[in-house]
Amino acid sequence: MKGIILYFSGSGNTKYIVNKTYEEFVKNGCELDVHSIEEKISLDFSAYDFLVIGFPKYFHDMPKIFFDYIRENLNYSSNEINTMIFSTGSENRATNYNEIEKVLSEKNYKVMVTKNFQMPNSFTINKNYEKNTRKDIRDIYEKTLLEIRELVVNFLTENTVKEKIGNWQSVFYKNINKYLTKDLYKNSSKFSVNDNCDKCNICVKSCPTMNIENIGEMIKFRDNCIMCCRCLNLCPKNAILYNDKEHLQYKENIDLIIS
Repeated sequence: MKGIILYFSGSGNTKYIVNKTYEEFVKNGCELDVHSIEEKISLDFSAYDFLVIGFPKYFHDMPKIFFDYIRENLNYSSNEINTMIFSTGSENRATNYNEIEKVLSEKNYKVMVTKNFQMPNSFTINKNYEKNTRKDIRDIYEKTLLEIRELVVNFLTENTVKEKIGNWQSVFYKNINKYLTKDLYKNSSKFSVNDNCDKCNICVKSCPTMNIENIGEMIKFRDNCIMCCRCLNLCPKNAILYNDKEHLQYKENIDLIIS
């Protein structure tokens, strides 16, 4: 069997799950292609027997950048394609998959498995952020590896395993996500750089929405921020500020983004 994994990862946590999921499918004799939606390549989805999609959840829902990609780039399949959806987040709470499952169903993709993986907290600019301990991270990884192994077996044996939420809860999550993310772009004005910035342009090149520019040796943040905070975590000088403050960098999986 040949499958494809499509994903978006801001801090590297989702990419970690992608890599481990890939390894588990390969152990079970599958062949997989893996692509980030940032690659902007043309794909022939009819060449695959199954689909896996993964993303970091934004307020219990799918980030708009990923939802739009699936809706606009995933073509209708003449053959029904079994599909797995997973999300990652710092809280072990349900994710609203109802909207994306509806889109996939219309394109003849049958969702067999949905799963939210609890991962280390990477949102270091939150005023209530608590640094992950090594024990917490180790425990999380051990748990996710077991969950991935079980999910892949269920998926390949066509056992439906879904984390379901009710319709009212789905509407609530959708509205909360829409309300809390509609003005994300305004946060761009809260980012800046300090004198440690050496204009290496890593942030410019790695921003998934091309929100950062180097203009006349000045780093400028535009108005297309999605608050993934990849720039802050990647900066080798920790020179990126938020609200004029320096924040801890989340380095646990960030190397997976640039490798």
